Amino acid sequence: MELQWRCPFHAVTPIPPSDFIRIPMEALAPVCATIGARIFVSTNMRAALEGLFDSPAGFLVILVPGDETPQGDPIDDLQVVSAGLSILVSHRLPPTAQPSQGLYESVAGLPPFIDLIAQIRDTVRAMAMPEGSTGVRWRYMGRRAVDFDGILSPAFRLDFEIDAALPPALADADAVELAPPQPFDDLEDDPPPETEP
Repeated sequence: MELQWRCPFHAVTPIPPSDFIRIPMEALAPVCATIGARIFVSTNMRAALEGLFDSPAGFLVILVPGDETPQGDPIDDLQVVSAGLSILVSHRLPPTAQPSQGLYESVAGLPPFIDLIAQIRDTVRAMAMPEGSTGVRWRYMGRRAVDFDGILSPAFRLDFEIDAALPPALADADAVELAPPQPFDDLEDDPPPETEP
């Protein structure tokens, strides 16, 4: 029996880039509400790290859109990219008898912080993106401690990737016509501006 490979991006209707932020936010919102975390979006990693560094005490979850990397050459006008998403999870742990005890033990009624981070991770891993236009599941790319200008912060970064189809390129008939290039005047031929004595 001959096996046939089936492209996961059949009947492609690409989703807007904003959905790669909005859908994970919607999936994380009930989890964040349950564990008392505030959820935000940042335009870039630098802004997110500054927000973490300056933030008051509390449990923060910040989504940062990642890179978009082409996956090979287009096939039959179908271009697939790998879209990234990073999630910063921060919590200023309360003072405890042992250093960072809240990281691995329940303190003040909260589960261990490392378990809460895993809950955020597994929520994204379990959620589904639209079929036909994406690889459906986010690939977990790992967790790392957050470093802000060489200073370790009380936060962790979770990285994810997913494959997604781009809209088809414009057909020649739909392509935008560019105006012919216009010559620049030779600036050296212009007289210098008059100055008052």
